[in-house]
Amino acid sequence: MDSYCDLRIRATPDLSTNFILSRVYSNLHLALVDRGQREIGVSFPNHEKTLGDVIRLHGTASSLALILEGRELSSFQSYLSISQIMAVPKDVSHRVVKRVQPKTNAERLRRRSIRKGWLTPEEAQVRIPDIQDLPKLPFVHLRSCTTGQEFRLFISHGELQSKAVSGEFSCYGLSGETTIPWF
Repeated sequence: MDSYCDLRIRATPDLSTNFILSRVYSNLHLALVDRGQREIGVSFPNHEKTLGDVIRLHGTASSLALILEGRELSSFQSYLSISQIMAVPKDVSHRVVKRVQPKTNAERLRRRSIRKGWLTPEEAQVRIPDIQDLPKLPFVHLRSCTTGQEFRLFISHGELQSKAVSGEFSCYGLSGETTIPWF
């Protein structure tokens, strides 16, 4: 992973940065799926309470060029400023950027517990409360192409590490183990 490029969201009076970022990320996900890209990682260098206004793509120069030349991001030209593909600086830290899937649907959890035989219907009703806490992590709103359901994809930026861990990324550009350079 020797290169990166930044997709910077341009603020508009009509649309929020989070809305645009969610749409861009959704199309980026489609591009990663269509091209079978497992070597491109994603991070959000300006994240705090939200994911910020920059999506940073990490990978080889050739894999990044393949994604950037696709039609999925071209429809956002008026909302995006796309940097050139640049070399990752020397002597940087690394971190894992991963998806966090909270267990928030109490009814689904009850059905699963009953189906697996872990709990009776009465026990499930008592032991699995209706209200589940959502994580206090930044997220993007996405819509499943398979089911059409909208969901929040919560993203966690892990602790800084001194050494890189190589591997593959999901079709969201995230991984629970593989690191991206952090600078």
